Amino acid sequence: MSIKNVIFEYNQLLVWNITKKYLILSIIMINLYLNIEIRLSN
Repeated sequence: MSIKNVIFEYNQLLVWNITKKYLILSIIMINLYLNIEIRLSN
């Protein structure tokens, strides 16, 4: 393992963790929004 590889791996992990967090957050927001829409329409 060269240092370049280690840095690359670490960056991939970082990007994936951040992406995962934003994915989960956006899913929660969409769910909340849809719930509110449904309640308002009924």
